[in-house]
Amino acid sequence: MDLKSEQLSLFSNKSLDPTSKVKEAMRQAIKQSELSREEVAHRMNELAKIEGIKAGGRTSGISLNLLDKWLSQSADHVIPLKLFPIFCVVVKSIDPLRPLLGTANAFVVTNQEWKLLEWGKLQKQKRNLIKKEKQLAEDVF
Repeated sequence: MDLKSEQLSLFSNKSLDPTSKVKEAMRQAIKQSELSREEVAHRMNELAKIEGIKAGGRTSGISLNLLDKWLSQSADHVIPLKLFPIFCVVVKSIDPLRPLLGTANAFVVTNQEWKLLEWGKLQKQKRNLIKKEKQLAEDVF
């Protein structure tokens, strides 16, 4: 990838800082999960313990207060990268990943969406092979 061709112009409105959008997506994911923030913190602690990941820094895990800081609009506190996948698993949503990867022009898809993309690629290859087969048949016959 050529960075010069991908470089944002000086007047581009696109920010490479996904923090506020990630935080908003996290808040929405909790709302849609039907879990309380307390339950999210508790389940994150359980999963982090199973995975052997230290959670919450100096404290004894992820507290409701810490989770609230990660979800606040303030950019002062951001969920650590090692806990981000745990959050997504607990709330059963990949939506918080979307703004993070969107800054790099990448997309998150579900397993079902991936299968649909693969199917589409196969359909395109199939059409190209049929076209090539017809061209070869015309040349031979």
